[in-house]
Order: sequence, then C-alpha cells, then structure tokens
Amino acid sequence: QQPDLGVSAGDQLIFDIVFNPDAGGSILGNYGFNFLYDTTEMDWNSTASKPWPTLPSPLLAQNWGDAYETTSGIVENVHGGLNPPNATAPTIMNSVILASLAFDVNSGVNIVPDTIFDLEFDKQAVGTGITVGGQFVTMANANVIQGPDIAVAPEPISSTLFIIGGATLGFRRFTRRKK
Repeated sequence: QQPDLGVSAGDQLIFDIVFNPDAGGSILGNYGFNFLYDTTEMDWNSTASKPWPTLPSPLLAQNWGDAYETTSGIVENVHGGLNPPNATAPTIMNSVILASLAFDVNSGVNIVPDTIFDLEFDKQAVGTGITVGGQFVTMANANVIQGPDIAVAPEPISSTLFIIGGATLGFRRFTRRKK
C-alpha cells in the first residue's frame, strides 16, 4: 500500500511499474499486464505513457505492439519480452521500470481518499503475468504492491483552516488581555 497522493483536476500522474529482484538478482523474461483504473478520477493518457523505459538487453518493451484501451478503465497489452525470443533472459540485480503509465486527473477526483486503488493489476486477465527464473507467474499469483489512492490536494484546505484557526486564537488572546 502506497501513501495517498494529493492532486488537483488537470494534474498528470505517472505510475512506474517496477520489478524488484531478489537479493542476489532475478532472471527476468517476458511479461504482460493489464491494468484497471478508476475512470471517475482519471483518464489514461496513452501519448504521455511513452516513451517506454529502456530495459536491459535482450528485453524489449512493447515487443508485441502498443498498449491500448478498448474498454474504459482497462489498459491492456502493457508488456515486454526477449528479442529475439530465444535469447537468454538477463539477470536483474537492481530495480527496473517495466512500464510507465500516465493518467490525467479529471474533475471527478475525490476530496478525501476513498480507499479504493486508483490503479491496479488486472489479476483476472487470462495469460497476464511475468517470467521470473524461467517460471511464468500469473498475475493472480504474483506478489504485487498496489496503490495509491488519489484525492484532491489538501494544501488550500489546510492553509485556510490554519488561517481561520490562527485568527480565532488571536481573537481569544486579545479578549483575555482586555479583561
């Protein structure tokens, strides 16, 4: 679970999909994901989701075409793979970004966090997952960290409350001195 993010309508959020290897490294092969997102708060920005990250050779992001959205709220075909397909998968020693997804925050963003993930892996999609150590792990069985939940940025509200609270305290102090 990631911390909640404060945003405003019109902001753009970029979510990096990160693979964290085991201590000592992990062999990373093909991967493919679909993502579900909260359409009441965000709109997928396919143009800003590119360029895709540079992966360690011989992995290539978007090896089988671009990501797309045919159903509102589902970004499909976020993937990478070995190129050529029979290449030896690289050993990953440090965290690597597998994909970056950009979203435009729309006017439906909640004023307070609603505790619903605004972006999450589609664990029901058939055939999605990641190949680690030569074994394909479906998204239904993958250990992933989800999040975050976005809400309107609290700064203007907290500043206003601070000013109102400060004025109230100042007024009380003034009346005490007068007595």
